[in-house]
Order: sequence, then structure tokens, then C-alpha cells
Amino acid sequence: MPNFESRRMLPCLWSKNSFFNFVVSECSPEELSRMQEISDFWDRSHKRFLELSQKTKFLGKNIEVGDIPKEYRSKFEELRDSAAFKSAFNQSAVEFKMVEIDKLIASQDMINLSYVDDLIKSFPKRLDFDAVFDICLSMEKNSSHTSELFTQKHAIYSSINTDLRFLGSVPIDPETLESTHIRTGGLPTKAIVLLFGFGSTPINLLNYDKRMFLNNGFHRVYALRKAGVTHIPAVVQKIINPTIEMPKTYNNLMLEQILTADRLPLIGDFFDDELVIDLKIKSKRKAVKVSWEIEDMIIPM
Repeated sequence: MPNFESRRMLPCLWSKNSFFNFVVSECSPEELSRMQEISDFWDRSHKRFLELSQKTKFLGKNIEVGDIPKEYRSKFEELRDSAAFKSAFNQSAVEFKMVEIDKLIASQDMINLSYVDDLIKSFPKRLDFDAVFDICLSMEKNSSHTSELFTQKHAIYSSINTDLRFLGSVPIDPETLESTHIRTGGLPTKAIVLLFGFGSTPINLLNYDKRMFLNNGFHRVYALRKAGVTHIPAVVQKIINPTIEMPKTYNNLMLEQILTADRLPLIGDFFDDELVIDLKIKSKRKAVKVSWEIEDMIIPM
């Protein structure tokens, strides 16, 4: 039997047919027993979003954006000058800004509420500026647990955090294997390390046409807002050419829709009870699998 977990969803971003197909294939029997109620909610949420689209036509463009407080600028300069930060953002011209959470454009259409609860439990009790800085911009911290499974020709890593990914390979000196007490049964002369983990952890925004698109850190941002934080520090990338610098799809919307829409879904929408519905859906984990195959051959010199 599958396990189920609570997800908060924005039905207004789905067609009715697609949303119903999702509910039927992914939701618990308990949810399937109230299909009429869910259908009625889809109708109301779409009507609500259309009304908001008319009343708050360019909401998102009036997001509050401010400079970093003077007393903390040295902290940000230290982060900016670190090797890890330069490596993560070496292709982009970026700056640090304080931004309003509610009017950030949402990068996903559903929230894993169990994951949010775990994040909030990991937060310090006192969310002062230093704590929020650490949560939003630390290059080192990631509270996501990663599981692993090995077979003779495969390695599989999984996490509840959907940002899990393959990070590349690095050649190493075989002599370093001695410190790990690995016994190979031979005399290694070459070695590589395969790296798995998560993308750059600082909360990153894409700034285009006065709007701030949340590029990563979706669950952390939601968790901070739920914990009472209204403004956060973030890395902001100014977008000049969106067709090159932005993803082709964003929150189930095509790039063309994003660039022309008067009203886009915002983080604040996930706190509007008339827009969101909580459903029990099948638990999922992100998995990354790597396989290898050995082939001996004779090649010309």
C-alpha cells in the first residue's frame, strides 16, 4: 500500500481535466470519496483567481525591494567574495536585496507540507536577521536527508528534496584511497569521484520587468513566511534577455505566457484559503541513478 502525505495545491494553475486526472491517479481513497467537493473547489478557486487577476492586475511588479541594512553589508561582502559563491554564480551578474515574500512569483504549484514542517523545526527559535541570513544564503547548509542503495552496477540516491541531482565527476589521486581503507584487490593508478547532492543553496531570484521570479528555495521561503518572516535577503539576477536567461517553462506555464500575463501566481496565494486546497497524495522522493559498465579492449597506439 502506498504512503500518503499532505500537499497544498493551487488548482487555478491546472485545467479541470488535468487536475481531476491527477487527483484520481495520485490521491488517497479518502480524497477520492469527496470528488464533488474537490470539483466545486476547483470552480471556486478559478473564479477567485480570475477576480484577483482583474483587481490586482500587475501585482508582483509592486513588490517591496530594498537594500541590505548597512550594519550587515560586511556579512554579505564576505559571502560574495567566497570561492563557493563565485563558483555558483560565476556566469551571472548578481546583487543582494531584501525582498517581500508575498509578492514573489511562485516557482511551483504545490507544497509538501510535511517537508515544510521539518524545515520549520530545523529553524532557530529566534528568527533574527542572522538566522534568516543563514537559512536563505548559507552555502553550506542543507537539511535534506539523502538515502542510498548500491547494487553491482548501479548506485541510487534519493531524497524528499526534489533538487537532488548529479553534480559531476572529479579525478582524484588514487593514493587518497588509502585513507578510506578501501581494499581494491589491485594497484589503482587512476580514480574518479562521482558527486551527488543539491544545487546552489542561496535563495535566488530572477528579476524581469519589475517582477521577482523565485528560482530556488521555494519550500524555505514558504516555511519562513509561515513562521512569520515577511522580508528576506536573496541573490537577485537581473534578466536582460528572458528567452535566453529564463527557463522555457515555469510553474506549468510557458515562457511566452509568463512574459505577457498580467497576473501570475505568488507566494502569498498559498496563504489564501480560497485559492489553495490540501490533499493527501502518494508520497514521492526524487531519485538519481548512476550505472556503469566495464569493457576491456585493445586499441591502436
